[in-house]
Amino acid sequence: MRLGALAVVLALAPMAAQASPYRLRGDALVQARDPSGVIALDGHGDVTKELGVEVLLWAGAGGEPSPEGDLLVAALSYRDAAGRGEVRAGRLIVTSGALWPVQLDGIVALARLPTRTTLEVFGGMPVVPRFGPRSWDWAVGGRIAQNYQHSTIGLGYLQQRTGGMMERHELAADLALFPGSIFDLGARGSLDLISVGLAELAATAAVNVGGLRVEAFGSHRSPSRLLPATSLFSVLGDRAVRTFGARASYQVAPRLLIEGGAGGRLFDDSPYEDLVLRARLALGPDASAGTVGLELHRQGAPLGGWTGVRAYARFPLVSRVSAAIELELVGPDHAGERGTLWPWGLVGVSWSPLPSWELAAAFEASSTPESARSFDGVFRVAYLWGDS
Repeated sequence: MRLGALAVVLALAPMAAQASPYRLRGDALVQARDPSGVIALDGHGDVTKELGVEVLLWAGAGGEPSPEGDLLVAALSYRDAAGRGEVRAGRLIVTSGALWPVQLDGIVALARLPTRTTLEVFGGMPVVPRFGPRSWDWAVGGRIAQNYQHSTIGLGYLQQRTGGMMERHELAADLALFPGSIFDLGARGSLDLISVGLAELAATAAVNVGGLRVEAFGSHRSPSRLLPATSLFSVLGDRAVRTFGARASYQVAPRLLIEGGAGGRLFDDSPYEDLVLRARLALGPDASAGTVGLELHRQGAPLGGWTGVRAYARFPLVSRVSAAIELELVGPDHAGERGTLWPWGLVGVSWSPLPSWELAAAFEASSTPESARSFDGVFRVAYLWGDS
């Protein structure tokens, strides 16, 4: 584990420990097949009413004699008591409207004006793995949004450079419209200013009537949205992926929910279907009583589609012990040499001997195109500190 990441966690942990309220969670996961493991420490706390701290540390080991660690989030935040703004500084993940999310060592400042206008600016150095070297790496951006009684509209800008070279440069807009409880609409889009073209466009419109919700959706996403301009893979082509369709959900009974969707994807202007039907039944008045569900799914693809059925159940066994079972059977359009059906199953058990402790284990077995037989297990230990 890198000493830099550990030092920051040790420096911030006492502040979180003295805060009220605070929360610190530690998770250790071990995979049986490799073997390999992951340790995650996640902490949130309020030093004062306005000042807060958050830390997320990840450390993994497997395949090498020494473990490696990375600090994902370590930030201090100040929030105005009257709600007029806030400032966050440190290592953080910036998500602002329709802009591409950025992980930064930097600062984010947000102000809320009396005119119901929100101004947000951010800047810093993009994070590299394990505190690697950075030379002329920086990112700046911001967003302005206007809130109305039944809608919000925003406009954002991002520029990110690596080694002085332009990696991302985009202009984005987002819209949310909710005139009442029956109808709502959301849309977002971004324009790539490097190659001057549409990077992403997505929209959803929904109608709610009683226990029925019907939603139509569509999206256009360019691979350049996922790959930076400095990537070698960005020169291999930029064929956009388009999705479209509708989905609906209906609360048949207080504990029974039926969901369905019919849509498709366009690859090189050729349509491929995506159909799903789900039913979920709650076994009690709250989530702790457990649920059972059944799902049918049909998906087309350029290199071969598939049809599958999935069933699952999550339920308590005895006090502080719960179990989960999932079974899935997939039939490919082109079976090849692996047979006509590909089964997959998972069994998991979790136990909370004390309110702050949780022990869990899960085992899965499957047969896939990559492996005729596969068996694996995952074990997790979690501890939660907190006064709320």
